[in-house]
Amino acid sequence: MKVQTIVQRVKQFDIFDRMMIVLCLFHGIANTIWINLNTAPLPWDQAGHTVVALKFYEYINGTSQESIAQISQQYAPFVHFTTALVMSLVGPNPLVGSYVTTAFFIACLVFLYLYIVELTHDKTLAFMSSLLFSLLPPVYAASRWLLLDIPLTALFLSSLFFLEKSNGLTHKKYSILFTVFLSATLLAKEQAIVYFIIPLMFKAKQLLRANKKTLLAFGAAVLLVVSPWYLVNASAISQFVQFFYTGEPGDPQQVLSAESIFYYLYILINFSFTLFGFLFLLFALYWTRYVKLTARLLLTVLFTYVVFTFVHNKDSRYILPILPFLAVIVAYPFATFIKQRLFFPAFLFPLLISYYLLYFFMLSFGFPLDPTVVNYQRAIKVPVVGWIDYVNLGKDTSFYLAPRYNQEAWPNDTIVEDVYASLEQRRPHVLVVVDKRHLNTGNLQLAANLAGYGHIHFESPYSTDRFEDYPALERYVAYFSMALVVDQSFGPADAIRHAEALTQLKEYMQSRSDVSQPLREYQLPDGDTVTLYNITM
Repeated sequence: MKVQTIVQRVKQFDIFDRMMIVLCLFHGIANTIWINLNTAPLPWDQAGHTVVALKFYEYINGTSQESIAQISQQYAPFVHFTTALVMSLVGPNPLVGSYVTTAFFIACLVFLYLYIVELTHDKTLAFMSSLLFSLLPPVYAASRWLLLDIPLTALFLSSLFFLEKSNGLTHKKYSILFTVFLSATLLAKEQAIVYFIIPLMFKAKQLLRANKKTLLAFGAAVLLVVSPWYLVNASAISQFVQFFYTGEPGDPQQVLSAESIFYYLYILINFSFTLFGFLFLLFALYWTRYVKLTARLLLTVLFTYVVFTFVHNKDSRYILPILPFLAVIVAYPFATFIKQRLFFPAFLFPLLISYYLLYFFMLSFGFPLDPTVVNYQRAIKVPVVGWIDYVNLGKDTSFYLAPRYNQEAWPNDTIVEDVYASLEQRRPHVLVVVDKRHLNTGNLQLAANLAGYGHIHFESPYSTDRFEDYPALERYVAYFSMALVVDQSFGPADAIRHAEALTQLKEYMQSRSDVSQPLREYQLPDGDTVTLYNITM
């Protein structure tokens, strides 16, 4: 497209289009600042996804002998491969993943805007929805890491937009784009199909009226793109699903308990919208109770809520793709007030946005108040749901909203160098008896790969609850040449499934001086200590 044509199109943008550009620039700049300020090692999943992206990068560069279909055996590969493509242009920097996710975040905002315009022809509602969604704490928190949920949401919204534009697959160009983006979404995360079920049901009659050959061609194209990875990795995916379905220690232990049923409601109130924003959601649900758009969006929300309620493993990120729909519902009455020139009730929406903006700067940059310093939290107990925060600037609790950038120096790189220097010609497997946010198998493996020591493997017994007997424990330890053992806390107690196995390994390493020789201790920023052991058995 010629530059002159682009300029002409930009001149045709109205006030809402231009405000969308400002919104995207705001978050792009804010994320860039945050990503560069945050120098701590990547947390668990973020590090793991970056390791997978690096493997794809090595394949693209011709330095990997792995089959491309099996590089990412348990994670759907689209986001990792996309990150690897960018790495092939700029180099294998771990920050690339954060920038790729930021780009997907901006795509989320754009496609939510376009989708709502297509559904309602209301740019006021569309912009207000994108603005509100962008300022929800878990949304911009997830947009700064290489995680799959923001890319999944962007691809999900873009698929819905192109489906709407295709007019029941009767418009060739948009039908092809829908096919492409639907395939990409299904290859972004295995759970993607859950979010599509209700939106596709709403389009079922229109789709069934389409040419049967078109429907068959569409289905065949999606299967052709998506099925190879799922078929090749069926066994690994099955094992991962079984592991994924198992809840962490902090998750509700009984699926049909009140704690489990109201878990995601608790998340929506405390962390997704916070109590102040959730009150706006309640008002909007009541005000729009007879609006067809609300019913359409709310059914997707409720269906998703129910599905993930019946999964033992709970995580706030699993409901992130439905937050755009809830943002639309919240914005709907206030967009109506603006169009009806009811400025007094409409003023409540800028008040809500001002609240979220204040939270944005405090949680992200510690300005004007730093949660890690203020450490102030107040809550009320609500029947059934539990403790609800009405002020959440706690040092630990605010982390679940959006973590402030972290510049603490962790010894991960030094540990990797020491391991490499001490391994010599022995088996390059290191037992990791620690699972902290900034010190775990994922970010140690990432540090090793970036240092050129990809042959070293850092491992932990994630699939083992406990060792049945002493011989089983000894056989497991004998597989390793070295071990990294923490002195006090393994990590967050509510998130470590294998805590009992780690306790057994720690006691063994610290008591068997005949087979474990301490090489070096490392002081951690949280006041804990880890020791690198040489295993001689």
